[in-house]
Order: sequence, then structure tokens, then C-alpha cells
Amino acid sequence: MQKNANARQMESGHRWAQMRKWDRVERENPGRKPESTTSIREISGFNRFFAMDSAPLVGSRASQILARSSSPLSAAAFPSLMKFLPALIARIFLRILPITALAMAAPLTRATSVVPPSFSDLVNKSDYIVRGVVKSVSSELIEDAQGRRIVTHVEIDVRQVIAGTPPAHLVLDMLGGTVGRETLTVHGAPKFAVGDEDILFIQGNGTNFNPLVAMMHGRYPILADSTGRTFVARNNGRPLYSEDDVSLPMESTSAVNAAHASAAPLTPDAFVAKIQAAHNPSSRSTLEN
Repeated sequence: MQKNANARQMESGHRWAQMRKWDRVERENPGRKPESTTSIREISGFNRFFAMDSAPLVGSRASQILARSSSPLSAAAFPSLMKFLPALIARIFLRILPITALAMAAPLTRATSVVPPSFSDLVNKSDYIVRGVVKSVSSELIEDAQGRRIVTHVEIDVRQVIAGTPPAHLVLDMLGGTVGRETLTVHGAPKFAVGDEDILFIQGNGTNFNPLVAMMHGRYPILADSTGRTFVARNNGRPLYSEDDVSLPMESTSAVNAAHASAAPLTPDAFVAKIQAAHNPSSRSTLEN
């Protein structure tokens, strides 16, 4: 009896080796038929799904049960397969666990929905409006009574005060950023890099989770074309052709550009002049009420 048991064990090992072999061959040569007499059902998706690089939990015994049946889930195979149910559940758990852990480790994301403001609201809801260059960007992890969060500090070298009175040392504090392996993402929030030049509409710096009016609609990068001519763009890099374009969704086409394909985008000086013309401090209290 011991001899027969050893023979069965050797046969089981041989069958498992065959299955692993043809599983590999099938992956490397799609469509190729096995040259072995091993049943196709023995290298079916059943073992392909549950097989791992370590020793099998189910083994070739389950494969033999499937191979004797007319189909992998036939009534003849079901009673015998029930003995392997705990192993199957364990195998499924081991497969799902890494995926679950990856999902739990994914960066925290905050979704946002922002309505584009009118040009007048953009200007007059701002505490102050500046043209400046980013000097530094740094992020820190904060834990206090409000909870755990990452805040990014963007230091601005103010080149021109367009409206209002900014602090002598301007640092924008905004929710989001990366510290070590931890990331907090606020979708739609502008991302700054050292050297960026922008016209910024700032409101509630230090109190609002993002200190730009209407978030991405409160930042207007100053870029240059191939000839070196500077122009004003929206946060997504698209040229700004008219002050009225600020009220459009980011991906919308400017009416000015659509009507006149050769139209030139606004220069920084032209945009600043329009801002100053629209600035009305007395209307601020009305907008806030």
C-alpha cells in the first residue's frame, strides 16, 4: 500500500509539472496545442488562476478530478472538489490581498467642482492681485486638531501689484502636495514650479484650502511664443484672447479665436490694464454678501 501511495504521489507530481510546463508554453506560444497526452482540462484556467510560484495549495489531485469529468464544473467533480474548498478560498484571498493593500495605499484624493467666474467677479472677489515669479515650493505634513493633511507653500517674488495690498512677504498656502511617500491630491488645483511667472487673483490666503479665486481660474501663467513674444494663458496653458474667456470652462474655445483665427492672445500689459479698469473696491462688500 505504501508503494502504491508513493506511486500516486509521484504521478501527482508529474502531472503538476506537466501542467506548469504547458501553462508556460501556452503563454509563450499562444494557440499551440500540447504535445503531451495530459488532458487539456488539467491546464485549464482553473489551475492558471490559482497557481502561484510557491507549492500549490490545491495540487494536481484537484486537476485529476476535473480531468475525469466531462467539464471542469460537472456534477461528478463537485463532491470531490468540496474537500479543496478551504484551500481555494485561501488561494483567492492571497490573490485579492495585494490588490486591496494597493488600493488602501493609494494617494488620498480630494475632488473639486469649480464654476468659472465672470471677469468682474474674478477681479473684485480678490483680496489682492499680483504679477510675480515663483521663488520656492515646499510641502509639509501637518497634524493638529483639524486632522492630518499636507500643505504646500508657494513663495512668490512680487514683480507688480495690480490691485489691493499684498503682504510684504507673499507665501501662498494651499492644500495638497507630497511629503516622502505620502501624497494628497486636490484635483483642479494649480501646480507651481520655481521660475513660473503668473498673474494671480488671491483670496483668503491662509484660511481657504486654496487661496486663488475659483482655484484654477485664479491663475494666469505668462508664457512666450516661438518669437519670444509674451502672452497670457489660462491655467491649462491655452492662450487667453479676451478677458471674457475667464468665464469659460478650461477646455472651451475662445469666441475671439473662433471668429478670428489670426487673433493674438492678450499680452500681460493688456490684461493688467483690463484688470485695473474692472477693479471696483466698493463692489467687494456686495459680492461677499
